[in-house]
Amino acid sequence: MENKRRFSRIACDENIVIKFKENIVEATLVEISLKGALVQFKEDFGTQVGDCFQLLLTLKESNDVIQFKTEVIYNINNYIGVKFVLLDIESFMLICRFLEARTNAPQQIRHELDYLVLPDFRGSKEK
Repeated sequence: MENKRRFSRIACDENIVIKFKENIVEATLVEISLKGALVQFKEDFGTQVGDCFQLLLTLKESNDVIQFKTEVIYNINNYIGVKFVLLDIESFMLICRFLEARTNAPQQIRHELDYLVLPDFRGSKEK
């Protein structure tokens, strides 16, 4: 099967906090990319596809907190796949550094930034 992902998934094992409605729940960040993450809960968290919640990741090296507003894309057992829907500029810079520090190919992360900040002109023809 061909992998058509534009954004590399980086495996990790980080403790995170989820704020959903009135609940604050601890979870584990299993994978992360520039566009989303895979989160594992100890037990069923009760979210559905389309639900939004805030994900907070405290960086061990600096105690900086990265805050993401996320939307649930899928929910299988105790794993939830989310996409990032809102990220402030400071958190965005922190996540870029976080990803670059955890991969053997930091230049790949920088390349993937092009997909986020530059229009995709592939396939268009000059007139």
